[in-house]
Amino acid sequence: MVFIHRNRSDIANSFKEKCLFEHAEGVSDVQSATSDKMTLTEVINLWREKLEVTTHSSAVPFIGNENLLNPEEHEIEFSNLPGVDSDEEMDETANTPQLPVYRDFIFNSPEYEWLLGTLQRKLLPGQAEPNFMEIIRQDIVKSFPSSHKVSKNNPAEAFRMQLILHWDPMAFVHSQGYKEEPDKAIARAITLTGSSTDAQALTCEQYLHQTWPFTGKRLISMIKDVVRDIPGNMHQCTLPDRTELFAWIYASIFIVEVSGTADSIAEIGQQLAWLVKNFRIKSRLSYWDPVPMLDRPYISGFICDIYFSVERWEPNLVSSNGQCWHHMFRNPVIVIGYPIPRRRDQDTGLEIPLNMMAGLAQTQTVQSFNEKILIKGFSTLLVPTKRAGDALIWHLIYNRNGNRISYLDNFVPHIEKLSVSELETVRHILGWCSESEYYAGAVDACYSIKSSRLSKPHRGCALEEVRIHRGQMIEGGSEFSIGNKDTPLHISRKGLIPKLKWIHEKFVVLWDEQDKRGWLVNGTSALLHLLRRSLENDRIDDFRSKFCLKKEDMQEANEPHKASSAIPVLLDDNNLKQKLYEGKQNDYRIEDRIEELYHIVEKIIDHQVDVAGRDASLKLRARKYLEGWDFNDLTITSRDPIYPRAATLQRPGKSWVDFTRAIHAVTLFGRGFGEIIQPASTNTCTRWAKLPKDGYYLAASVDDLRKVMDVIGGEEENPMRLTEDIIWHTPHAIFGKCKCRGEIRARKHSDFAQVLLPTRFRDILPKNDSASLSDGGAVVFGQNRKFPWFWKDTGDPEEDEFLSSSEEPDDPVYTHDSGIGSSGIGSSRTESSGIGPGMSLNHTDYGVGIVCALPKELLAIRALFDERHEGLVHPPGDINHYALGCIQRHNVVAACLPAGEYGTCAAADTLSNMKRSFPELKICFLVGIGGGVPSEKNDIRLGDVVVSRPTHQYPGVIQYDLGKNLADSTDGLIPRGSLQRPPRFIMTVISDLESDPDISPQPLQQHIEAITARHPEYRYPGREHDPRFTSECSHDQAQEACMQCDSSTNRCSRQPRDHPMIHYGLIASGNQVMQNTQFRDQLAAKYNVLCFEMEAAGVMNMGDCLVVRGICDYADSQKNDIWQEYASATAAAYVKALLYRVRISSSLGATAAGSEKTCSRKRAAPSEPASPVQPKVKRLKGR
Repeated sequence: MVFIHRNRSDIANSFKEKCLFEHAEGVSDVQSATSDKMTLTEVINLWREKLEVTTHSSAVPFIGNENLLNPEEHEIEFSNLPGVDSDEEMDETANTPQLPVYRDFIFNSPEYEWLLGTLQRKLLPGQAEPNFMEIIRQDIVKSFPSSHKVSKNNPAEAFRMQLILHWDPMAFVHSQGYKEEPDKAIARAITLTGSSTDAQALTCEQYLHQTWPFTGKRLISMIKDVVRDIPGNMHQCTLPDRTELFAWIYASIFIVEVSGTADSIAEIGQQLAWLVKNFRIKSRLSYWDPVPMLDRPYISGFICDIYFSVERWEPNLVSSNGQCWHHMFRNPVIVIGYPIPRRRDQDTGLEIPLNMMAGLAQTQTVQSFNEKILIKGFSTLLVPTKRAGDALIWHLIYNRNGNRISYLDNFVPHIEKLSVSELETVRHILGWCSESEYYAGAVDACYSIKSSRLSKPHRGCALEEVRIHRGQMIEGGSEFSIGNKDTPLHISRKGLIPKLKWIHEKFVVLWDEQDKRGWLVNGTSALLHLLRRSLENDRIDDFRSKFCLKKEDMQEANEPHKASSAIPVLLDDNNLKQKLYEGKQNDYRIEDRIEELYHIVEKIIDHQVDVAGRDASLKLRARKYLEGWDFNDLTITSRDPIYPRAATLQRPGKSWVDFTRAIHAVTLFGRGFGEIIQPASTNTCTRWAKLPKDGYYLAASVDDLRKVMDVIGGEEENPMRLTEDIIWHTPHAIFGKCKCRGEIRARKHSDFAQVLLPTRFRDILPKNDSASLSDGGAVVFGQNRKFPWFWKDTGDPEEDEFLSSSEEPDDPVYTHDSGIGSSGIGSSRTESSGIGPGMSLNHTDYGVGIVCALPKELLAIRALFDERHEGLVHPPGDINHYALGCIQRHNVVAACLPAGEYGTCAAADTLSNMKRSFPELKICFLVGIGGGVPSEKNDIRLGDVVVSRPTHQYPGVIQYDLGKNLADSTDGLIPRGSLQRPPRFIMTVISDLESDPDISPQPLQQHIEAITARHPEYRYPGREHDPRFTSECSHDQAQEACMQCDSSTNRCSRQPRDHPMIHYGLIASGNQVMQNTQFRDQLAAKYNVLCFEMEAAGVMNMGDCLVVRGICDYADSQKNDIWQEYASATAAAYVKALLYRVRISSSLGATAAGSEKTCSRKRAAPSEPASPVQPKVKRLKGR
């Protein structure tokens, strides 16, 4: 002991160096055969083996450090060492030859075996925090007196202590109903050590041996002897280090008396404390920590009363309801503060032996189903989900009511390429399953819901003209009975069941306008929520004296706070028969109220499906306008008719609007819904314990989302697909741990908001680990700081700077006047104009002009107005009639040439008057139809769009009927005159549009659909009506048919194409209709002309103009009119797509970005309203 004490520093340093050397050099061969790092256990065993080999070789020094054996080179003043008597100094030189004896003695001593076991326990497992095991050791050791001296003549000081355990092992065994004998039951009992998120399950005997390999087996053996014997009989055990143990049972107390060193006694105390904590009986999940009571010494020793000052200790967890493995046990007791083996990934669950996991599932076999390995009991299913280092993560699926679970109930992604043989070589961890509580329709939910105070939808909203009328009860008439003969097969006699089945598959958004947050719930839960609120109204209204129902009369669900809890309440016969009001003939019962509310919700759903299917332009309506119905309007029976309402969402809320529209979810507005869906655990961090307010988040339960994905989505896909057009991206773990780690005043929290994106984004998203959904869990959709992609009012999401909802200005349409002073901008909305005082527009507020030659061309433009504005009084002499509105945040004025007039002069006159009346126009678009010039170089087809763009010395438009015709020239007419080029800012926008790598293959389609939804005559005519004939096939216009042209030999063969393409180049303009194919081809060959039309030459010099033409013919004699409407639609769609990319502030500066006069929403049209602010736009980067 003196030698070891004297050289303790060198021994420790040598041990460290030896481990590092062996790990870097001697272990390299092992590492080359496996990719896994050698564990410390293997390093220690290898080190020990090498020492055993060198024991008989005098040439090898002790622990590989020659300095320890050479006193001349390593002088130490032994007399100065603390704790060593000066008269006990040894002669180093004399004792050095005896070092092999010391070595043999040490290596064969039980103390050395204890040292290795302690090293493994301290260095290998993950140390628990707080470390109650170490606290117990320190408390016991400090209770003994110490001389602080080490002597070679005197052994280590020994003590005696009685450890008093307030534990009755027999009572525990009987309470648990073990089938084995009590002694075997205690040794084999399953214990849980660790925490709720990282734990280990072993038998009592296994854990004692794992953690205390030197003493654990001997202690449990003695405990078994005591339990086998009758109470009061003492049993003795002597440990290899000569520590003596005496144990017996007195009444309901288990006593162990230990005689030995302080460290030996402390180790026994640690084990007994762990054992007693595991074998406590509790009725729910519990966490235990010990507080040993150290009494003053008695005559021959000390007393340690391990009577626990026990409390339920709950760690700061973020998971909604802990881990899925909790459901493997009825009332698990987890011992905290003791070590468990390290694992690569934290918060993964319970490490458990494979046979124990299978046994808890009531099976002993591993099954294979559809090439997937599973462990299946009668009501449980264990699914391997992923590998994590040397561990295999499993997920538990179970049937809550104990009924059989099918193999087909597995919806969790299964790990690939897993063999049965691999199960024997890996660690098994059963982990992570969040759970939420569902309060929609629950008896203890908040029903003091206030009116939303929202206005009716403005013009152009989907529900603008919808009204809901309540049904009327049919009274009077003779009573009658219905028999089977009176009921055809297609009429159901099952009462509410088919109705509830239907509505259960529908969804409702409960939107709290006050808290700016919402919850997606299923139809039955929403129906019960409406019912309970309506009953609350009955209890407090002026007719409450006649109300008969008492709250306690309602039968509640056996399993409350689940997504399906509303069904048994709504179907309970006792509930349905409960009387609300007495009647002369029939009483008014709960069943009648349910039917009434059902029919209202049914009508709302059908209305929404109807308007969505009838008007395709609704697909483009602004996401910021959330339309729905006031919750209280539905529950107050006297309100009839019921009008829709509309709320304005800030940018974070736009992220989930497409999803709710895709599933036709009904929105019900209110204020003060309380917590509809919230985590089941109370240990969630402060930010996510409830759905955060003012974040425009939408919470949804996993059970409801699975119903959505069952229709057309894909939970197994990566990323998951919610609907046909929407995928679910997870920037953060769905059920993860918050970075705040439970600190109450933590400033930084994780962002658990899930992101919804179009399915076409699938290929540019980073690939994440497949997310698994847990039964009963819930997720939050919204804006995520880690993924700064945001939905605009229309179109695809774009990357932008994170902007909180509080930083965004309110929408003037639905901002309510506070009644205090004047804001400078009227905030109350007038029903006639949809705009408040001070919001009127004048002529200088319009920056974009559009001129069309034909009414059918102007109709296509007006159909794409996001909003329509009221007319203005124009200056004298202006005969034009203007259509005023907004397109993509720009105020637009559009006009048509006088009926029957066409050509350059009429176009010039129309634009001249427009510019005089609207002096702040920055750009004018000449939009309409034209004749295309197809060639081998330019695959122009009917319906394509041609846009004027400068080419070489030509400005984008040439006037082909104005020029010189020289007698000696073979080129015919030579164009003369100079036309103005389009403005540079619009050409940079065109460059941006052309160079966008992420643009849709059909960029005009959504706008074309918006037109054709209201005007079917503008639809695509079909390829069969687009024959392209050769130039040789020409005839007089008077001919109604040409047999030669019908011949297939005169048709040009082309690859099929059904969507319009956009072409940029020269447009030829003149005051005549081009039908001469030879002259057409001549100009096309010389100038590469793409299109012929009749107005552009008259307007190009009137200001900054751009010509956009939809191709309706090929400028030949094969004239027909069936393509004119579709060509008008494609040209108008291009203008809208282009204006989307034009910045207001830098280019069309009629109003500054964010000005109240930009797109001021007067008389909105069915297309999407624009945003009142111009966001900073970053185009898709293809990530």
